[in-house]
Amino acid sequence: MTATGSADLVIAYRRDASGHPVHEAFANVDWVDDDGRSAHLGLYSGSGRLRWAAAIMLQPVGVVAACDGSLALGFTTLDDPDVIAGGAWFWDGFGFRTASMLPGPSLPSCADIDGDGRTEPILTDRADSND
Repeated sequence: MTATGSADLVIAYRRDASGHPVHEAFANVDWVDDDGRSAHLGLYSGSGRLRWAAAIMLQPVGVVAACDGSLALGFTTLDDPDVIAGGAWFWDGFGFRTASMLPGPSLPSCADIDGDGRTEPILTDRADSND
């Protein structure tokens, strides 16, 4: 995924919430689900070494597709697993650059759009968010 020549593992997960300075700075944001957990996403090497992790997530990830050097993501709410938005993140060697989220249900996937042999993030089964 990070173009290092070896496979990486991406995991979207929840854990028991703990205090964080960002949570305190944005007290009006709901950071914790009904079970007292916060949402996170981690990137691990094939050997299990942590490469990168999101300490906080504004929007939980419910579905993720790992492409070549990027991710296609389906975002949910804290307490409903239905995908409500989709997006793409691009690995830059230190973390991810993010594209704007597209509202509405979608299915994150990967495809070689430009024919270069590397897969890019795509969102299929998009529904018009105005329906």
